[in-house]
Amino acid sequence: MKSNHTPDNAVAAANNNDLIRTHFDRAAAQWDFRQNEILLQRNLIALLEHAGVGAGETILDAGCGTGLSTGALLSMLSPGGRVFALDLSPHMLRAAIAKYPDPRCVYLEGEIQNLPMAKDSVDRCLAYSSWPHFEHPARIGEELQRVLKVGGRVHIWHHDSRERVNRIHHHIGGVIAAHIFPSSRELIDSMQTFAFKLVELVDTAAELRITFEKHAL
Repeated sequence: MKSNHTPDNAVAAANNNDLIRTHFDRAAAQWDFRQNEILLQRNLIALLEHAGVGAGETILDAGCGTGLSTGALLSMLSPGGRVFALDLSPHMLRAAIAKYPDPRCVYLEGEIQNLPMAKDSVDRCLAYSSWPHFEHPARIGEELQRVLKVGGRVHIWHHDSRERVNRIHHHIGGVIAAHIFPSSRELIDSMQTFAFKLVELVDTAAELRITFEKHAL
């Protein structure tokens, strides 16, 4: 696949990442006061149980924020399991680390399209309320194809509908206004390019859940 990472594109991407990082750094201190973390985490654990998360899995928590999803994942794992909790915002990560200082969890500051993980080393990726904030969907599919094991799954979950997510981001404005969740068809087509097959699609007025499974290229 031909790369389109020209110097100008790289500078623009870096500048955009700086804006995104700044937005979430500023929001981090108040983030947990904006949601009912106990209820959301309980609901998330139920979804993870339904998804068949294994106690010894290695899981990428992509866009972990202040740790709501990280805590839910850790509650599912045995001492042999591991979570890689990734976020672009160092302030969000600090909040997550303070809440869940767990030896089974490795906290990473960075982007999902540039993962410091070996090929075929991850059992599962969870992107909980984070997917629209990721840049360069083609590079994400390529990177997830690299790090996930064959049969590994990608869960893209929101506790709101696609329309509400996009409406909220538009209302926030700034760099976040452009963080629009694509149509299911667009996302499916993009992931299929990298041999991810659709396993589950729940797209209702109350929630959005999409799961893909990695197949060999």
